[in-house]
Amino acid sequence: MLVILHHWLLHYVDDSKLLASAFFHLDHALAPIRMELLVFLSGMLVARSAAKGAFQYFDGKVKKILYPYAIWTAFMFLVLMPIQSPVELPAYTYFYSLKFFIGFTDLTWFLYWIFTFYIIQYFARQLKTSTVLLLTLSLYLLVSKLEPRLITTIGEQLYAHHVSLTAAIYLFFYFYLGDKFSAYIMQKEGDVSFKPGWVALSAVSFAAVVFIATRYQWDKFSLFYLPFVAGSLLALFALARWASNTRPAQALGFIGQHSLIYYLGHYPIMVLLARLTEQLPTDAILFPTAVLFISLLLPWLFIKHYEKKSVTLLFEWPSAVPARKAAKNSNL
Repeated sequence: MLVILHHWLLHYVDDSKLLASAFFHLDHALAPIRMELLVFLSGMLVARSAAKGAFQYFDGKVKKILYPYAIWTAFMFLVLMPIQSPVELPAYTYFYSLKFFIGFTDLTWFLYWIFTFYIIQYFARQLKTSTVLLLTLSLYLLVSKLEPRLITTIGEQLYAHHVSLTAAIYLFFYFYLGDKFSAYIMQKEGDVSFKPGWVALSAVSFAAVVFIATRYQWDKFSLFYLPFVAGSLLALFALARWASNTRPAQALGFIGQHSLIYYLGHYPIMVLLARLTEQLPTDAILFPTAVLFISLLLPWLFIKHYEKKSVTLLFEWPSAVPARKAAKNSNL
């Protein structure tokens, strides 16, 4: 939901308005934890998938992550196509094709790197935790030094402001932590309780993330954020458990249960409507609100009609799994 709100603010909301300004400040404050939380939750699914065996593990990732990556990257290619400047189309096609193979695409970059993380993590689970963390840290430091030269060498056209190799390595920390946290929960057979002191310390970590993000201009993928963001995940998990039976939490839980469909389904329509209406006068409040409603409605319609083959094919490779069951397991 944080990702959807971020995209909506980015394209449709004027930050000069008082209420909108508050939303922008909130979005900025939560930026260092937005994708990190999504990656962490994805990492928590590794154990369940790995328990099915190597073939089903890798087969499932190809069908449910790599396949929709290809489908929705093609959609974004069409949505972002420079229709008004046909002369730019050959260069656009060339660079977007390269982005497809290196995972620097708009929106779908997340699927590319999540797929990569799943492949790496299957083997990383055989190593000691200290070894994995040390290797990841070393690779992060090395790439962060070399990547500026790489950008200059291959051209900025292949890079997007929201993703880089350094950012991908940084996010792997959270994917790995998600898997380790899931293993801890399984070890406790789901009966997990946290000491109030640890939860309080985690809440302080969350407050520190918000404070730093609003006061300083740190890169949201900066390594300095890692201890604070990682520390805050415990408080967020405890809060989610505490509020799990409330209606707002149940609504968010529904979105989380179908996170892949909401993640992929909301953004193309946002971008398309922005392009179609950029020359038209739009109401400062009514139109953005309508766009947000449509962006949430479309994924919901996908979910409700998931049993239709035409819808299922948008999100996973055809299989023997009943469509309704597949929709309920369409999280990342």
